[in-house]
Order: sequence, then C-alpha cells, then structure tokens
Amino acid sequence: MSASSVKLPVVVPPLTVTASGTWPGEPGAASEALLHIDAGFAGADDLLLLGGFTAGMDALLARSEIVWSQLRCLATIHSELIPVFVDWFLPPDRVQPYLIAAFDAVADEDISAWKKYWGVVSKSQQPAVLADYFLTLLRTRRRELTTLTGPGRRILRRAAVNCLFQATPEVVPLLFPGNVGECEEILRDELLPAKWRAFSLAATLKTSKTRTIPREVDAAARAFLPVAPTDVLREYILRAQHILTDHPELWNAVLDSPLSRSVVAERIQELGESISGPRKKLLLDSLKPVLSVSVPLLPMFVEPTPPTPTWKLEALLYLGIIAFVFLILGVLLLI
Repeated sequence: MSASSVKLPVVVPPLTVTASGTWPGEPGAASEALLHIDAGFAGADDLLLLGGFTAGMDALLARSEIVWSQLRCLATIHSELIPVFVDWFLPPDRVQPYLIAAFDAVADEDISAWKKYWGVVSKSQQPAVLADYFLTLLRTRRRELTTLTGPGRRILRRAAVNCLFQATPEVVPLLFPGNVGECEEILRDELLPAKWRAFSLAATLKTSKTRTIPREVDAAARAFLPVAPTDVLREYILRAQHILTDHPELWNAVLDSPLSRSVVAERIQELGESISGPRKKLLLDSLKPVLSVSVPLLPMFVEPTPPTPTWKLEALLYLGIIAFVFLILGVLLLI
C-alpha cells in the first residue's frame, strides 16, 4: 500500500503531576488506566483518558506495541478513538490489514464488518491517501470484482463515489452490470454521478466482440434511455458522439428510442463546445425526419384522349409532296 510512512516517537513517560498534585480526572484514574493497558485489557475510556493530555499520550507512546495491539481492535468499535489517535493509523503496514478485512467482509456480504474496517481507514486518512488506498485495493483484487454478489459490488461503488474524485479504470468492472437487476440498479442509482451511469448505459449498449450482453440486460438499458434524467442523457450523448465512428450503435439507440427529437436536440445544444461544430451538425441533421416521396396512384379508368384533328392536314401535305415529286420525274423523262 502506498502512503507516506509515519514513525511514532517513543519516549519515557514523565511521571510528573499537575499543579493539583494528580493527573487529570479522578484521583488515580490515569494510573489505573495504565495498569489496564499493561495488563492487556484496556477499554476505550482508558485510551481516551490518557490520550487527552500530553503526559498521558507520552505514556502510551512509551508502550507503543502493547497499546497498538489493543487500539487496533477497539477502533473498529469505538470510532471516537480515531481522531485522538489518528497518527497511529498513518503507517501503511497498519492500514493494510483493515483494507484486507474490509474487502473480505464485502465478499461475505457482511455489511456491518465492512463499515467497521473501512470506517477506520476512511476516518483516519487524508482524501488523497484514502483514494490511493482504495484504488490499490481494487487493483490487487481486480479478478474478484466480477465474482462479487450484487450487494458487495454496490458497497464498493458507493465507497468509490465517496473517496474518488472521478471514475478510473479500476472502477470500470463495477460499472459493467452482471445481470438485469444490477443494470437497473446502477442506471437508477441517484447516488452515482451522472457520468458513471451514462458510462454503464453505453457499456451495456455497445457492441463488443469480447463479451455478450444478455438480451434482458440490453432491453433494460434501452428501456431506461427514454426516461434517463437530463444529466445522464447529456453525458450519454457526449460519450456516444466521441466514439460515433467505431460504435454508431450508441447513437442509433437514441434515434430508435421514443425520445422526442426536440429533447435530444436540446441536450446536444446544452453540451456547447464539448461537441465540435461539424459533429454537432451531423447529430442534429440525423434528427431530422426522413421525407418520404409519395407516388400518386393511377386512376382506375383513364378516358382515352381523342385524336387531334390536325392529322388530316398532315396526310394531305404528304400526298401533295409525293405528287409533286412524280410530276417532276415525268417532266424529266419527256425531255
């Protein structure tokens, strides 16, 4: 696990007293708390009491190993210990067991155990370090992500939303729906970012040679498209136009859906400069209805056209020309 290692100082506790002559709290309470720790059965109250003032914390640091063996267990039950002892949870080798236990709890669908172990990590780490730990966990357990049950995958998706700044390749396996139930759950989960839901929708409708989408899952995705929230539809259109050449089926799903053309056009315009001018024109043109050329049917009965009266004049003209030719030939023969 990657995170900056923090070395805890070990000092000999100064057994000094306060101005009142005792350590804070009831007379002898701090000394009794130390006895509990040394005996190996400290309670959360003992740790909170000693961790609440400098001399007490110094005494705990002097017993670092024995204190940690008790603190690491108590912190999963008493989250109030974490802010006081947050520095104790910073070394990576101390965080890793919680991460492993948390993932195992997910695999077992033990939500309460997940909350205990993951709660220690999430409450003790800075956001950037927490994100790094979570991504490392997904990378090392990648092969198991697709075999987790629906509740386990849901837990990890929600954790990803809470600790990651954006979806990364490590999260992608959690966004591919394994069945129709998970498909509908992801698409309709309002706690997931619109971009994540749009990715899941596109991943379901995209044709792939390496995997086969069950018909019922594909049908569920297509049924969601016409009722998708505005932000999800906008993100889906943005993703579809980016890979329009390689995967036109994503845009065809929009054209084949009962979505109003005007609604789709509004979503395209809202994307503004996220879509280039030529591509935007191409998308908008594809929304225009195809004009059908109607051919009028021929009438059942067509009245014959009467012959034009000029045919008699043409016949007389031809006869006159023929007679004139024969007359010339006769004259030539007499000569």
